[in-house]
Amino acid sequence: MSYFDFTSFEASFYHHIKYVLGKKNEDATKLDLMNAVSSAVGKYLMDISFETNQRYRDNASKRLYYLSMEFLIGRLLSNNLMNLGIYDKCAGFLKKIGYDLEELVEEEQHPSLGNGGLGRLAACFLDSMASLDMPGFGYGINYDYGLFKQIIVNGYQKENPDYWPNRSSPWLIKRSGNKCMIPIYGKIEDTKDIEGEYNPMWTDWKPSYRQAP
Repeated sequence: MSYFDFTSFEASFYHHIKYVLGKKNEDATKLDLMNAVSSAVGKYLMDISFETNQRYRDNASKRLYYLSMEFLIGRLLSNNLMNLGIYDKCAGFLKKIGYDLEELVEEEQHPSLGNGGLGRLAACFLDSMASLDMPGFGYGINYDYGLFKQIIVNGYQKENPDYWPNRSSPWLIKRSGNKCMIPIYGKIEDTKDIEGEYNPMWTDWKPSYRQAP
């Protein structure tokens, strides 16, 4: 099946509204419609991801892993549509049934996973790796409350929690069977390795297990 079989795209869009959201098309909100479009796009991306990973395995490819505390990736729907070359097709399909793609794109919540130069730099590195066809991955922290919402009251800043997944993110995949061990507490001891070089060790830590997203 071609990735760009738009019959499949339209079927995925309607399937999400009816069977995932349990709604009729006319009852769907703009947020529902944005998630339906994203779900249809996500099927293409997942197929591409499987093929890419299989190609890595077949060629025993070395991979780059970029670790960062932040990834300022921004909204993903419009980027994914453009990268797949189907933005105009999607806009035309939605216009035909009475919706504006640009309005739906604005419904997507910015992932609160980064802020400022560090997060943007990390995201640009990932873009560069993809553009150069380099097998790479970004590893960071999936913050529930990454950034705060700022409001001004009587001239002073007030911070409110920004629980960004609350409006639902169509790009998060929950992997309930995965968890990782994170060491907490402990202390650093000054030690040397077998060659006499300085080699600090983290000792007396306690394991804490966290569910992977």
